[in-house]
Amino acid sequence: MENRRSAGPPDQTKQPGRTINGGPERAAGRVNCPKCVNFYVTWDASFPRGCKLYGFKTSSLPYYAVLEATGKPCENYREKTV
Repeated sequence: MENRRSAGPPDQTKQPGRTINGGPERAAGRVNCPKCVNFYVTWDASFPRGCKLYGFKTSSLPYYAVLEATGKPCENYREKTV
């Protein structure tokens, strides 16, 4: 039997004072995809979210697809500037 991690949301605890390329979320090993420059919303109801950098659409947040495919959190998160 294969031991797999659930695709649920990551631990929501913050690590104050640590910021790396995108704030405390990135420092804690997780990213907020909707705040990333590579995130986009698609017109496909089955796959409503996508990542421009990796070139895919997904039903969950792209972070989880990258984590499942590579075994590592997304390392290309870049926060949008207003």
